[in-house]
Amino acid sequence: MPTHSEGLLKTVRALVKSDLAPITGEIDQQGRYPVEFLLRLAELGGYAAAVPVDQGGTGLGLAAQIDVITEVGRECGSTAFLVWCQTTCAHYLLHSPNADVRTRYLPAIMRGELPA
Repeated sequence: MPTHSEGLLKTVRALVKSDLAPITGEIDQQGRYPVEFLLRLAELGGYAAAVPVDQGGTGLGLAAQIDVITEVGRECGSTAFLVWCQTTCAHYLLHSPNADVRTRYLPAIMRGELPA
């Protein structure tokens, strides 16, 4: 029986194939910023795997979050770095002792509304 994280990874793989693979050359050779892909990844929960459900995440854990970054990196290292930045920012906010900052920014970071 597939787990929720396996379902997320299957969806991420499909998104990478359909939305990232066709523009990887432009990203690497022309400096294109893959904003559309990054926003679609956010819609899938691609930045929220390591954030607990009670904080608005999917609660899948850090290993699942690393797997998401890895799947993106199989196609485009530059974009994987951007995904890492976004998820690392979410991780730091999650562990911030400043509850106001966490409340204010964590949801926007996880939803991709605020680029890290």
